[in-house]
Amino acid sequence: MDALALRVSELELQALQEAESSDPGGSEQTLKEALAWLERVTPVVRRLYWAVKEAAPQFEGPDRTALDQAVGALDAWQSAHSRLHETIAETKARELDP
Repeated sequence: MDALALRVSELELQALQEAESSDPGGSEQTLKEALAWLERVTPVVRRLYWAVKEAAPQFEGPDRTALDQAVGALDAWQSAHSRLHETIAETKARELDP
């Protein structure tokens, strides 16, 4: 569990560093950077989701509760990522529709 928490912390730190070091060229560029970051991070989130989901049954008590909450949070991330792609597709379709 400690290794998993450490890896998540490393990913969060990396994301913060990338956000601070980016030099946005306007809101459109910032959105493109955010989407690119999401695309890079989402496969990691999926791997974490399955690793935590598979590990959770081995634990009991507060550890199990924490792992179940982590699975819920990672599932929410994946759902939000899917909704984002749906929204982008709908927006593009509206822009192309005369």
